[in-house]
Order: sequence, then structure tokens, then C-alpha cells
Amino acid sequence: ENIFAGGSATPQSAFDWWMNSDLHRANLLHANFTEIGIGYIDEPNSQYQGYFTAVFARP
Repeated sequence: ENIFAGGSATPQSAFDWWMNSDLHRANLLHANFTEIGIGYIDEPNSQYQGYFTAVFARP
């Protein structure tokens, strides 16, 4: 699972941040994962306001 939080976050900024992190990039590129679920929530009253998540799986 990868998580990215930030009020001015965009899908591209979340992806770029994940790709520039060794741990998160390894999740994205892991050969055993064949499925992905991606989500976003806008929560203006929280500390970071916007949250992206990517969950990886293999059935």
C-alpha cells in the first residue's frame, strides 16, 4: 500500500512522489502484484486535506 497526503496534491504529484521514494517505487514495480486499486479523498477539515492511496494485490 502507498499513501500520499497533501492539500494541493494531484494524481501526478502523488505518482511522482511515490516514484522518487525507494520503498514506494518498489511497491509500484513489484512483479508479484497484478492488480491495483487507487483512491482519493478530499477532506478539507483534516491536517493534509487530500489523500491518495494505492493498494496492490495478486488474486
